[in-house]
Amino acid sequence: MLVVLSFHFYFKMKKIPSVTEQELATVTIPNHGKRYAPITYTQIISEVKRQAAAHGIDIVDSVYRTTAGGNIATGQYFLNYGNDPDIKLMFAWTNSYNKMRRFSCGMGTYVSVCLNGMLTADYSKYSRKHIGSAKKGNTAYAEMVDQIEEQFKLASNVFAKMVQDKNSMIDRSLSNAEINELLGRLFMDDVVGSVQMNIVKQQIKAPAYTYSGDKNSLWHFYNHVTHALKEEHPMTFDEAHYKLHEMITKNYLTSTAAAPVNVQAVVVPEGDDTQLVEEFQQLDQEVDTILEQEETITESVFVEDSIENVQQENKTEEDDDLDWLNF
Repeated sequence: MLVVLSFHFYFKMKKIPSVTEQELATVTIPNHGKRYAPITYTQIISEVKRQAAAHGIDIVDSVYRTTAGGNIATGQYFLNYGNDPDIKLMFAWTNSYNKMRRFSCGMGTYVSVCLNGMLTADYSKYSRKHIGSAKKGNTAYAEMVDQIEEQFKLASNVFAKMVQDKNSMIDRSLSNAEINELLGRLFMDDVVGSVQMNIVKQQIKAPAYTYSGDKNSLWHFYNHVTHALKEEHPMTFDEAHYKLHEMITKNYLTSTAAAPVNVQAVVVPEGDDTQLVEEFQQLDQEVDTILEQEETITESVFVEDSIENVQQENKTEEDDDLDWLNF
């Protein structure tokens, strides 16, 4: 449990720089044996571009981020879709080469003036564990292709729903007390960390961008938070965004929403960023070491299979070996 807690704080502390598509393609593809075949970043990128072209959607820009020596990555594609004055369509994916994240993908939207992302919980509707071959024509690869295609087919519905949510947020005003309570909830629910809270605080005082609606609207607050999440760690990028969207829609946008929980506002002192960075320098080194020991982490912390499943896999391994001869 201590390791998991340390990872959470680490992910909320460390800013993850972007990489180019070419740099992403140079990451070494691991060989974990027959039972684990990673879907490659290059395969995902190629399929996203193919589906965008097939649906007549132009990719305006893309952002990729990696960590753990390139073994965990996210990709965001800003698409020229829709006629809303505030938001456009976005496609995003997360993948790993070290078993720490299953491949997942989904449609969302982004804010035109700042490229802030918006993802709903439907983003994680599809995730694919890398069991079996990821070569063309085989299960893992085929399922990845099918799901990306399905997400592009949902583009119109996703965009319409996001426009509706955005307009509702513009119409919803927040009192200062509600802003404090909501920020406190986001912190206590691990959506934002201390550094990100400082960013939100700074954005409330002096926004870096101009958004539609009143400055005290839920839409402005939402964008201040997603601005702080722009460099979220690839391990938690999708989760942080859809947890934010889910909390907002459930508690502030529905007529039957329960009253917000009275969470005491969390005050972050000025200059806290520097102090936190110094305190976590040692943790940074420790986590990098842990990330390299992927097998130990997978078995002790991030195990996705139950003991029963593992035993069953071992029991049928000889049959699987015979099946591989057919590929």
